[in-house]
Amino acid sequence: MEFDAGVKRESRKAPRDVIVIDHAERVPTPN
Repeated sequence: MEFDAGVKRESRKAPRDVIVIDHAERVPTPN
């Protein structure tokens, strides 16, 4: 039960991380 809950929490968090990474790759940051 706890393992399933952890997987669901990670799955819910993952899309946000992917969007942040995708945004960072598309938009050049000033160095």
